[in-house]
Amino acid sequence: MSLNGLFQSGRRSIQVLEAAIQTTGQNIANANTEGYSRQRIGIRAESLTTRGLHARFAPHTFTGAGVSIRSFERVRDVLLDAAGRDARAGLGAAEEDVRAGTTLEGVFAAGTPGSLTESLTSFWNAFADAADRPADLNLRRVLQQRTDALAGTFHRLDDGLNRLAGETRKALADGVDRFNALTERIGALNAEIQAARSAGTPNFAAEDERDRLAADLADLAPVRVSTDDNGHYRITLQGMTVVQGSTTQQLAYAGPPDAAEDVVAFKGTSVTFDPGDEGGGRLGSWARTLTATIPDTRAGLDALAARLVADVNAAHGAGYGLDGSTGNAFFDPAGTTAATLARSSDITDPSAIALAGVPDAPGDASVALALANLRAGFEEDAIGVTAAVGWRLQTASSLESASRALVSHFDALSEGVSGVSLDEEMTRLIEYQQAFAATARVITTAQSLFDTLLAL
Repeated sequence: MSLNGLFQSGRRSIQVLEAAIQTTGQNIANANTEGYSRQRIGIRAESLTTRGLHARFAPHTFTGAGVSIRSFERVRDVLLDAAGRDARAGLGAAEEDVRAGTTLEGVFAAGTPGSLTESLTSFWNAFADAADRPADLNLRRVLQQRTDALAGTFHRLDDGLNRLAGETRKALADGVDRFNALTERIGALNAEIQAARSAGTPNFAAEDERDRLAADLADLAPVRVSTDDNGHYRITLQGMTVVQGSTTQQLAYAGPPDAAEDVVAFKGTSVTFDPGDEGGGRLGSWARTLTATIPDTRAGLDALAARLVADVNAAHGAGYGLDGSTGNAFFDPAGTTAATLARSSDITDPSAIALAGVPDAPGDASVALALANLRAGFEEDAIGVTAAVGWRLQTASSLESASRALVSHFDALSEGVSGVSLDEEMTRLIEYQQAFAATARVITTAQSLFDTLLAL
């Protein structure tokens, strides 16, 4: 290598070291920046033969030309990123399932005053008390009060389900809007990143932002992310492409009163988003709450109310009141749901309550005893409805704990790959500093040799 080549080699070395120190400084500055991915430069050895400076070399000629920058890159692990997004989708769904389950548990409040099981127990106890003294009008009035209280409990539970549905519908609508905003921004970032790469100056800040938004998107729905040859993120949801380059496919939500049922669909298509039995991100949990959890719970309540009306009315209608009346309905026959259950106007007068099996027998309580004996089956059904709520919450809580641990695990692994270690960066900085000083010494030596040559 000539003295001029020595100068050129030193110059390129200084340029590479300068870029390496700048990269290290950028990493150190962003050590605590959330979502920042550690950057590094790729370097390669240069040769005169590969730089095209000479076509032929004499035997045993030194052809080294120093060093150059091969690439600037962010340190990421795509497999860890994908696994982390999957875990976030599971955690988002589990958190919302727990929220819905906790709300339902609060509505049912098993074992507390005014709960379904407590109201049913008080109702049947009132029949048992009236059977002991069937001619006592005060006990009959207590039975009326307990009946109204039971109907009120059913109404309160139905109202609680309606409130949960309303809150969930708002959350789902807002979530769909958030999903669409995220896909629009990722599409715009795809265009920015591609333009920067085409200009030879990669926009790592935009790429970091895109990764953060992709993680936020996964929290909402179980998306899949791949990268094409242009560095674009292609994002799919249940087989439908929602981001391709700068083009996006939005979601749309429709629910009561504008639609007969709650549906999330890919806008402009007939394809709907399937929440599945579990997971599915927050959108999946909200949709599942509206299409399965609330309807199933309401169906259990309505079935209990309908059977209560049918069985009690059947036994009561065959009995006789103190006033000699018979064929009276105890519950309003039209109120066969939790929302409409009500005491019948036939028994506004407590003496019309039919506790006797034969007419003109004020001491007979055969119908009252028959009605009191119905309690076991109804209390078991009430416990079943309440237990289903508790089981859902318990399952969701277990999934939340497991999903949170999984997210933490992948976050830790990702931080180990992409995070900034100040100790490592300081070590590199010292190495670059020493290499810089050594390169300067090479240039100084070359300058001394050049001066000596000129002095000859």
